[in-house]
Amino acid sequence: MTVNKRRKSSRMQGSNTHGWGPNQHRGSGSRGGVGRAGTGKKAHNKKTEIWKNPNYMGKSGFTRLRSNNKINAISIQHLQDKIPNLIKEKKASEKNGTVEINLSKIKYDKLLGTGKITQKLTIIGQATAKAKEKIEQAGGSVVQE
Repeated sequence: MTVNKRRKSSRMQGSNTHGWGPNQHRGSGSRGGVGRAGTGKKAHNKKTEIWKNPNYMGKSGFTRLRSNNKINAISIQHLQDKIPNLIKEKKASEKNGTVEINLSKIKYDKLLGTGKITQKLTIIGQATAKAKEKIEQAGGSVVQE
């Protein structure tokens, strides 16, 4: 009596490696790579296709533009610490007990409200609402550029 022999693949179902052992037939090495592997500039098989098609190698698509809007800001506390040096370097001037500072001259875009203020300041440039409030409480003023 003849017995129908089952296929090997049906007997291998459920085994992880289907008879190939722990490491064979796992990667793409035995089949020569993945995708366009083997069709490089130095390969014989598709060299002419590569020469004809200028978009074969390299990247394609687009990259998103990144905004370059970084604001260089300084807090009231740091500005107050720098005032003696700014007056020495003539980047700030002192008139009638009020120190006048132009933020663009000292390469800052904005004044932030962190810290305490003890001097009268006249700031020329942008400042946050909290910074304006603190400067005005100390008897100074903020002038928008």
